[in-house]
Amino acid sequence: MSTARTNFELLLLCCYAAAEMNGDVVVRRATVDDCDAVLNITDDDLWDGNDYLPSLYHVFLQTKRHVFYVAEINGRLVKIQQMCCNV
Repeated sequence: MSTARTNFELLLLCCYAAAEMNGDVVVRRATVDDCDAVLNITDDDLWDGNDYLPSLYHVFLQTKRHVFYVAEINGRLVKIQQMCCNV
């Protein structure tokens, strides 16, 4: 099983578990409009304050190699999953 598939399945399992407790779940491709919400769920202390996502989010969305999915529960973004694809 590929790592990308395993990561995506983990994303889905977490979301479905959360949905049982909280409500409706939507898993979809991330968009530019999700940037603020994505950055709000990242940890400022991640990678000792050197998280690459704030500076590269828009770049990743434009490449074919990186695919981002977000999960929303009741319309609130709660999880993001990046997958790298071999192209």
